[in-house]
Amino acid sequence: MTLHLATTTAIAGLPDLSAAPARRLASEAEAIAAAHEVAAAIAPITRDHDREGEIPGEQLRLLSESGVTAIAVPKELGGLGASIETIVETVRIISTADGGVGQILQLHNVMIGGILASPDAAYRAFFAPRILAGERFGNALAEVGGKNKLDLRTILSPHDDGSYRLNGRKFYATGSYLAHWLSVGVATPEGGGRGNVIIPRDAPGLTVIDDWRAFGQRNTMSGTVIFEDVHVPAFFSPRGRKPARTALTRAQILHAAIDTGIARGALTAAVDYLRNASRAWIESGEERIVDEPHVIKQVGEFENAVYAAELLLREAARAFDRQLADPDSEAPDGRERGAGEVQPRPLLEKCPRAHHARSDPLAPARDRRPPAERRRTDRLPAVARGPEDVPRRMIGKSVGEISIAADFSNHLYGYILRDPCNISESAIGTVHA
Repeated sequence: MTLHLATTTAIAGLPDLSAAPARRLASEAEAIAAAHEVAAAIAPITRDHDREGEIPGEQLRLLSESGVTAIAVPKELGGLGASIETIVETVRIISTADGGVGQILQLHNVMIGGILASPDAAYRAFFAPRILAGERFGNALAEVGGKNKLDLRTILSPHDDGSYRLNGRKFYATGSYLAHWLSVGVATPEGGGRGNVIIPRDAPGLTVIDDWRAFGQRNTMSGTVIFEDVHVPAFFSPRGRKPARTALTRAQILHAAIDTGIARGALTAAVDYLRNASRAWIESGEERIVDEPHVIKQVGEFENAVYAAELLLREAARAFDRQLADPDSEAPDGRERGAGEVQPRPLLEKCPRAHHARSDPLAPARDRRPPAERRRTDRLPAVARGPEDVPRRMIGKSVGEISIAADFSNHLYGYILRDPCNISESAIGTVHA
């Protein structure tokens, strides 16, 4: 089959979408590493206030060239066939550096998920190489007006030659301005049917307007899209298929990945500010603000919350993968419990030393505190000091069914332990120079 489509290289009046050939990632570990590399490369761009308001062309070029946008392509179509857990983690990682770019990656993964699940083998075979080459997919789904989101005014009309014509207007079209392809929600005049069509970003009659203005995630390019008698080949007409049981939750869990990544990025930025740009309160008695007990406690509470969200996100993604592996199962892992539930208290039970510290918090440090440490602890509020003003103790916090350990030794008030078996390894290491 030969389809005559416009190229996706630079065209007058359109952003330059050209890029180097995308990297082929050989494993899920490589995909995670590639996401970290991209995040490290785009983070300085995000922090550069002189570049605020710029179209994120460079960031998306780096993302496509890394191969991260293609990891969902199944192995039988030449791709990695990454798990939902890995796809979710790549979105989270990118979102730590730039929530807007993470949103574009999230939406891209949702759009290609529908394409790659199509029952039409020729349809999948047409798009898979393009996804593997680094081409990105945006959406044009939402409309202004109508009784609800399914009351669409963008109409796909049949033409005498067997093709279609598309007319209408969309808004909040995330990623559309810098996408290579758009997934468009349409209504058909006969029978009031609805569906999605895929069309090239540079199709004649298609106009994308960069009019997205937001307080946050400013560079998602979620602008207006106008369709004026756009030619749509029959090959790209809506594909009827029964939605998978997890069709809706794919978008939702990837949204959760964005939010979790933004939270981690915000906390990291706050800690960096405290370390490098803020001063201690004059009456605190500390040389540095990062040594003030109240600051340590507050940041520690934030760390607890973010780390718990990361654990829950990972477990939810694993439940998603279990459901995909056994779609007919009522419980993701064969037990009668919800898909988002987490195994109870997996952390401390695996580490006798941490469990001992939790059950007898006074023994390790009662008589070994230097005077300066005792004075520091005495200045803490009662909620931080705990029973008998002991600075070194293990506490268990329950977030859902996850037990989180926090170590208060060496001024680590409120900080979560990433490894309960290694008490010295804590998030506070990112605060103290």
